[in-house]
Amino acid sequence: MENIDFVVTWVDFQDPVWKAKYNEYRPQRLNLTNNEIRYRDYGTFKYWFRSVEKYAPWVNKIFLVTDKQVPEWLNTNNDKLVIVDHTDFIDPEFLPTFNSSVIELNIANIKQLSEKFVLFNDDMFLNDVVKKEDFFKNGMPVDFGTFQPTMPTTEFTHILINDLLLINDWFENRVIVKKNFKKYFSIKYGAKRLAEAATMLPYRKIAGFYDAHISSPYLKSTFKKVLKMADDDFKKTETHKFRNNNDINEWLIKYYQFCSGQFEPQRKTFGSFYELTDRNYFIQDIEKSKSKVVCVNDVESPDLDVTMNLLRKTLQKKLPNKSSFER
Repeated sequence: MENIDFVVTWVDFQDPVWKAKYNEYRPQRLNLTNNEIRYRDYGTFKYWFRSVEKYAPWVNKIFLVTDKQVPEWLNTNNDKLVIVDHTDFIDPEFLPTFNSSVIELNIANIKQLSEKFVLFNDDMFLNDVVKKEDFFKNGMPVDFGTFQPTMPTTEFTHILINDLLLINDWFENRVIVKKNFKKYFSIKYGAKRLAEAATMLPYRKIAGFYDAHISSPYLKSTFKKVLKMADDDFKKTETHKFRNNNDINEWLIKYYQFCSGQFEPQRKTFGSFYELTDRNYFIQDIEKSKSKVVCVNDVESPDLDVTMNLLRKTLQKKLPNKSSFER
């Protein structure tokens, strides 16, 4: 199998230089998509590298995407590590940017990046041994390509609906289901997920896909193709310094992969998404390695410090040894 790279985005909100820049550009009205929660670092990032070294030693390169920052503990001389600054792959016209949609949509512009890559946020940890085939099979990304209605529950949903508006311009529900029924209704997703997906069969339009919100495998060539197709919306998104209701995001490429059949079904137990308020559940998952990938999403929590301290202790117990990515 060809090389597979990992890409991970990271920011240190406590960096005074970065923080001054953030305060200069920050919008007057903050919301769920652009407030300080999106940029907080809690000292767990070193465990991301430890988990990769332990559970995916086969990875070709790790591309760390930052805005003129590196963690002080990072061994920048590691042969597998490539530090990528925003200026290396984003048009300077749109910099600085604090918009994760802009950053992630431009990922395919990283010149050294392999055709096959997996995109992580810094809160998505490998939780057990993974193989290349867990991310790519038959030359295609392995993902949760099944249906679920997109519910307007948060401000972030606006972005997903923008993605779906484009997807519905390009594809028709009944046509794609006929072509790839076995992929959309694979037994790997589990009965509950399939039952929910089945409710969308009668509709001509695509109302949404199940979003696992864990690491995402992509083909670089598909990334570039889709962004050409969505050029106007892509350019509009790039002008927004912070996430905006009119943005598209990298899930558009994921949805395209689903609709074009360019994916293989992922098993339901592969990854799990939690919020900090789900403390007992994600601690148990990490301790018992229930999922191969775990995302612990940052949200406001009344006992935030206690929860983060417990998360660090749990990760330290599971991954006590320094990786070669640490000094």
